[in-house]
Amino acid sequence: MVLLFTITLGLFFFYIGVSKYYEEFNFKKSAKEVIAMISNIEIHKNDNHKNIYTVYFEYTINDKKYESKINFYDSSMYVGKNLLIYYNPDNPNNILVPSRVFYIFIISFGLILSCVSVCLLYINMRQKYQIKSLKKFPPIISEFIKVNMNNHSKELEYYIVCRWVDPFSEIQHFFKSETIRQNPEIIIDKLGITSFPVYIDLKNPETYYLSLEKIEMFL
Repeated sequence: MVLLFTITLGLFFFYIGVSKYYEEFNFKKSAKEVIAMISNIEIHKNDNHKNIYTVYFEYTINDKKYESKINFYDSSMYVGKNLLIYYNPDNPNNILVPSRVFYIFIISFGLILSCVSVCLLYINMRQKYQIKSLKKFPPIISEFIKVNMNNHSKELEYYIVCRWVDPFSEIQHFFKSETIRQNPEIIIDKLGITSFPVYIDLKNPETYYLSLEKIEMFL
């Protein structure tokens, strides 16, 4: 559900970016250019104590002075700087301040978020399909060895390590479970668990799924 939400969110940002770009493109078709000058920059804090900028500027059309403002700001803006803006000839108060960087950011962010989420969803679905395929055959019973902490994660996570000896080749195989947020060692000791089922592709032992069905309801 989370991945579907992030895909939708990414597509939403992409749609907003593209829509705003075409809105600007269509406005420019009938608009005229004029040079405006930044007359003032106001700074105030929002509820999160972050700076919020309001940029005021002036421009002149047919010897008549107009004033307007925008609510976005970048570090290159300063009082006295000239800006290229577009205005509606029928209503000079109706203006457009181009912001290509903003559209590129929104569109790129939306695409990246959607693409990453789609890739993660694909990996997730592939893993589920792989597990489903492995479960078509009876599991082997592996010996519980220990619980390790996942040192590659910023969060506190654990995984179970089990061992199985192939009775034909007498080769030892070690298996790791998926990561668990709760330390399962206490549960394993309390239930007296000494083994875990492992669904494995015997032709390719690297493909396996260590099932936690014995302790799932306690996690």
